[in-house]
Amino acid sequence: MKAINKIQPIMTSVVLLSLATAVQADVQSRIENACAEFNDTTNAANHTQWQVVPNAEAQSGGGTSQVTLSEALSNAKPGDYILLAGGNYHQPVSISRSGLTLKGPSSGQPARIAVPYDNKSIPFTVKIAAGVRCTTLENLQLSGGYFYTVSAESGWPSTDPSRSSRNIIIRNNEISYSGRDTIKIKPYVANVLIESNHIHTSGRRDGSNAEGIDIVNGHHISIMQNRITNTATTGVYAKGGASSVVIARNYLANIRGSGILMGFDTSPQFFNLEQNPQMFEIRDSVAEFNILDDVAFAGIGVYAAQQVRVNANTLLNVANRAQSAILFGISYQDNANNAQRPASENIVIENNIVATPRGRFVNIRYDNKAGLSSLNGMPFMLNNAFASEQQARFSDNRPATTKYTGQLQQWLQHIHAEQLPEDDASILLDQSLSDAFELPSTIPVIQISASSAKDFCLQMAGQNGVTLGAVYSINTGSASEPCANAAVNY
Repeated sequence: MKAINKIQPIMTSVVLLSLATAVQADVQSRIENACAEFNDTTNAANHTQWQVVPNAEAQSGGGTSQVTLSEALSNAKPGDYILLAGGNYHQPVSISRSGLTLKGPSSGQPARIAVPYDNKSIPFTVKIAAGVRCTTLENLQLSGGYFYTVSAESGWPSTDPSRSSRNIIIRNNEISYSGRDTIKIKPYVANVLIESNHIHTSGRRDGSNAEGIDIVNGHHISIMQNRITNTATTGVYAKGGASSVVIARNYLANIRGSGILMGFDTSPQFFNLEQNPQMFEIRDSVAEFNILDDVAFAGIGVYAAQQVRVNANTLLNVANRAQSAILFGISYQDNANNAQRPASENIVIENNIVATPRGRFVNIRYDNKAGLSSLNGMPFMLNNAFASEQQARFSDNRPATTKYTGQLQQWLQHIHAEQLPEDDASILLDQSLSDAFELPSTIPVIQISASSAKDFCLQMAGQNGVTLGAVYSINTGSASEPCANAAVNY
């Protein structure tokens, strides 16, 4: 996959703040261009709108027809709309044709597609078959699946784009009660927009490996404005060589694993070694303007990542069980003979608010036995605020950098080689934080002009600069204004 907008630490905050917007626009453009033939209004007569009613018998009259969901799926042609009336549909859905839109009502009784999460013969609630392109799921309630509630299938190990599903929109759905992961994006699936969904309650059958969103070697993925709650393990992760992934303006709460992982740990057979010979877990990606609240392990973790930016997130009550709020982890990749297990490189962490009850803010890991480091060089960290009721702890366990554990100012000197940036406004607060929208006035305002980025509430930065964290309005007196983000409006 061709990378876009590679991140360099020397770039200014203004440029970097626009990266999520650029990646999202790129994903939307890719989907629109690839799916233009199915959205051509001049050929609307060739596209059927199937009116689906639960358990309905096929009947006609008044110029309309009503069919069952099975009949619609069996007979729909590329470009057709399958419009589900409100009610319960107790059957799995397999999408095997390109260009289909499955859509429930926007108000009133929802269309609920529900299957068991403990029936091995029903692995998915909705499966988008390998090779299928231009699929839209919208306004649906989806639940169950022995493995996954929604699964985008792959032709892997083929890297032929036509072999994997792609150009997928998953918007404004409730997706929940999965056997394991709630949404699964398999290797070489590309051009996916996951937007304005409520994703919750993963791992009902097997909670040992049950993410809210699990991406393995997927590319050009935009995860925007979702509410992700009550996951058995990680809220969202992208790994296995994923690239051009944007995770932005999401609200994650009650996460029993880590919040957001940029990279993690993947078996070697899932990497594309032609495009990614060093086996980085994630490349050219960004997590920004997210709010995380109540996370058991790392709020945001970075594993074997190349060119990743963590910007303007608000992390509250993270790492409340173990690990650190921001964690640099090691990918072992099964300890296989062909595993590369690279250290992360070129990581930018700016403008975040980080609150953890245990005081463990940043940890750069090192495995003495295996001689593996989690990071090459130092992270580029600027303008972050840290808060805890316990003593602050920043740790670098790498022997090559002279191990360090201590307080914020000494940490800044450590990572910046005692050449502190003049514009750094990093601060250690002497109080805990509990609400993303009612933070103390001691949060500094960072002067960034001409920013085109929108914050968590889809507000633009004012002329007076932007505050740290996911919400610009905290220090502008407008925090009481309604937040336009769908993630807080479920």
